[in-house]
Amino acid sequence: MGVEDKGWKVAVENRESKKRTGGDNTGKTAGKDIEIKEKMCVTHKRVRAKLKRTKLNRWLMAQLIEQYKKKSLSDDKRRIKKLHCKFLT
Repeated sequence: MGVEDKGWKVAVENRESKKRTGGDNTGKTAGKDIEIKEKMCVTHKRVRAKLKRTKLNRWLMAQLIEQYKKKSLSDDKRRIKKLHCKFLT
């Protein structure tokens, strides 16, 4: 019984150390992996923020176009074209 308990504790300790280091990597490589993950996280946040801004701009453009259509202005088509060029590029 004593030997089995000891082996089980070693296995648990090894598993816990792998969780802390991020796998089988030790020392410098584990640190580099963490740096890469952090950089990817920052990049991902920037991309998502840009997508949200684009989505918001398109929604605003649609609202403005609806306003212009309701007003039925004479130069309506020209204004709508300008809005499309401004927000979609």
